[in-house]
Amino acid sequence: MVMCDAQYRFTYVDVGSYGSQHDSSIFSASEFGRDLLSGNLVPEAQPLPMRDNPRYPFWLVADQAFPLSQHILRPYPGKNLTEAHRVFNYRLSRARRCIDNAFGILVARWRLLRSRFQALPDTTGTYVKACITLHNFVMTTQKEGTSMYCPANYVDQEDDNGAFIPGAWRAGAIPEGQPLFLDIGRVGGNNPGVVLQGMRDTVANYFTSDDGAVEWQLKAVYAGYR
Repeated sequence: MVMCDAQYRFTYVDVGSYGSQHDSSIFSASEFGRDLLSGNLVPEAQPLPMRDNPRYPFWLVADQAFPLSQHILRPYPGKNLTEAHRVFNYRLSRARRCIDNAFGILVARWRLLRSRFQALPDTTGTYVKACITLHNFVMTTQKEGTSMYCPANYVDQEDDNGAFIPGAWRAGAIPEGQPLFLDIGRVGGNNPGVVLQGMRDTVANYFTSDDGAVEWQLKAVYAGYR
């Protein structure tokens, strides 16, 4: 279980659970899950950008596997969505590319992570943490425009019209016929309360307002975004 920032650096890592454990058990028992759900991983509430009030909590962007909560935003489920809900899902998908790129860069550059480890469980956790630490060190110290570790075309991007441009890491990180990530199961209840749904609706409405919209979002939504 990890978090990353917009520069593809990992900011929180929890590694070492056994594969036989259910994802919901791993999430709820991990320091990551406990700290996130208790609010210890996020700053104090602030107004949305370009707005003076009210204050809203900071959220982590997650996929459908995670529960909608006070500090986790997940997409709207289903296919028959309103325009505002489709825009919201697009904006969340766009933000989630940060973690996809972070993992993609990590696996492409540290190929130890592309195969089974021949090591004891405790040693395996050390290997993973070492790779992540080295990744963060390089991403933090590299000079813009001169990086060989993560050059400009290495991560997923969008053109001026919001069209998806795959990053070069995808060619080197994914062996043919093998997915980079394994899907995880549900890690919590996916039936949020009215208050939580209302907060998500507020963000969806903000993304379609003059303050929160980006000019290409409708084009990307109706063209079929990635």
